[in-house]
Amino acid sequence: MIPPDSDSANSGGQQASESGNGNNNRNRNRNRNRNRNRNRGQRQGRVRGYGPRDENREGREPRERKPFEFTGDPVSVDGLFEVALKGFGFLRKQDQDFEQRKEDVFVPPDLVRQHGIRPGVWIKGIARDSSRGPQLTEVTSINGQKPEDARKLPAFEELKAINPSKQIGFETTPDRYTTRLVDLMAPVGRGQARPHRFPSPLRKNHPPPPHGRGHP
Repeated sequence: MIPPDSDSANSGGQQASESGNGNNNRNRNRNRNRNRNRNRGQRQGRVRGYGPRDENREGREPRERKPFEFTGDPVSVDGLFEVALKGFGFLRKQDQDFEQRKEDVFVPPDLVRQHGIRPGVWIKGIARDSSRGPQLTEVTSINGQKPEDARKLPAFEELKAINPSKQIGFETTPDRYTTRLVDLMAPVGRGQARPHRFPSPLRKNHPPPPHGRGHP
């Protein structure tokens, strides 16, 4: 038999030693990271979070909330209902441009669920002043209807579109060909959005006819 080459034997030994050293370095780095995370948790008092744990938090007394009680007499209120993410809402006033104010009437979530109040409806009801501000206690009408009748109305997303069946005639006089062309090329029906934007020369020379002319 031919004895193995000394150079190949030495190279094989070097490769084995290098692989062993690589595994040892990997294990050493892994243990170092574990110790680092463990020490960090001991320093901060918690491994996860936004900062060190407050040691005096357990000794604090719970914050006392104001007891809720009505302090005023019932008054009639109305406004546009604006709902919040948590289910309650407020009545915004028209004379205040529907902006948020401190004196806006609070609508509790119980009334919202009871009457199925939807965002953007006009509410009339009875409110009383309380230790936390004015609060709605009774709903008398929603969009001019009784609360039980307004609850039965379908949602706007569930309404079906109805195609217009009657045409609105824009032709007024025989010498105006532009409105006649509108009737021929782009007829408009009842229930369809009316085009309000015209080219500037057409708008200056031939303004759109007023409502009530050209159709009953």
